[in-house]
Amino acid sequence: LYQGMEPTTSNPIVNRSSIYGNTSFNVYGGYFSNSISHTTLNFRENWWGTTNTALINSMISDYHDDPLRVSVTYGPLLMSEEGEPIAGDVVQGVITTNTTWGPQTGPILIGGIVSVAPGVTLTIEPGTELRFVKGARLIVDGVLNAQGTETELITFTSNESNPQAGDWDRIHLRGEAASGSQIAYWKIEYADYGLYFENTSPRIDHVTSSHNTTGFYFTNAAPQMSQVTSSENQHGFWMGMGASPVITYSKAIKNVFGCFLYEGMDPTPSY
Repeated sequence: LYQGMEPTTSNPIVNRSSIYGNTSFNVYGGYFSNSISHTTLNFRENWWGTTNTALINSMISDYHDDPLRVSVTYGPLLMSEEGEPIAGDVVQGVITTNTTWGPQTGPILIGGIVSVAPGVTLTIEPGTELRFVKGARLIVDGVLNAQGTETELITFTSNESNPQAGDWDRIHLRGEAASGSQIAYWKIEYADYGLYFENTSPRIDHVTSSHNTTGFYFTNAAPQMSQVTSSENQHGFWMGMGASPVITYSKAIKNVFGCFLYEGMDPTPSY
């Protein structure tokens, strides 16, 4: 996708084709103008030489490598060359309009890097389960409205049959807009970073993060957190540069490190 391509003249659709075995990338987007940065190109229902979404993602270079590039969406996949699409959709790419996910259709599969664009709200209803493939992550540059209930948690977990810490990457809230997110009654498990805050300060209530490499990670962030639990992780709470969370009525239990203040950083947490 050549550098300088404009959406008014170039917006290719590639379906029911085979794209694999290329040396560098199967799809590479050059650097485009800001007007195209959240354009999503339709590369659905193709055969990529595999159904392993981590391998497919590694051979696509797009918006998630640089925000001035287009986003390439490829789900659902073909199950074989000239085969039929795999049942169920794979969510990946940039969410550019207000979107709601619910539990009605079963678990939602996060098939790679999913981003909520600035100015956009993603709503996740109580009782919804999100399963992440290897290396997948959810990035929120807009607003995340995900409020479960005491009896209907929102679950973020691995899609592996034998899950373990680090299977998937993180839920990443970043930027001032994400401070307007509403988060309550979550269960996070088998991630690398669990819930990751960067330059944002939302309010978090009743979230449990367990069996991850790191339960909660903070950099230049000051979220207000109450009734949260970080347990059976390598690091319960990791405080990086400019970390100033306020944490009350919470637990850090059965981790290797309960609260880890990284050497050389300047955190000012309050418990």
